[in-house]
Amino acid sequence: MTPPISLGNFIKYLLVMLHDLKVKIPAKQEPWHLLLYRLKSTAFVPFVPDCLANLRYNWDGPYPKADDLSYFLHALHWNAAIDIRDNAIVLSDEMANLWRERESGLDGRTKDMLEKALGLAVRDWS
Repeated sequence: MTPPISLGNFIKYLLVMLHDLKVKIPAKQEPWHLLLYRLKSTAFVPFVPDCLANLRYNWDGPYPKADDLSYFLHALHWNAAIDIRDNAIVLSDEMANLWRERESGLDGRTKDMLEKALGLAVRDWS
């Protein structure tokens, strides 16, 4: 059985998929919170990985916000895994290749969820 995906790996694999499609990835956090909130809370998704199902959102501001997601997005930048240019996340080809190699062990349901996330992100962010 495949181990459950972590929030960090879910985000990294989604970043790789967006990078491959050359989608402008927003550096602002609001689109990320809205995307994952939508995936967690909508009925059209038959399977939600634990890493998304367990996200806790607060509504103290203008949009739902999950602290774990905020911390992870900040950590990617602090650790120089990503770069921010023109209000967009830029992922190097080298980092994308490294993360892509690790993606091969995902189960089918998690891959399907990543594809749904990709479709929503492309639609909303393009």
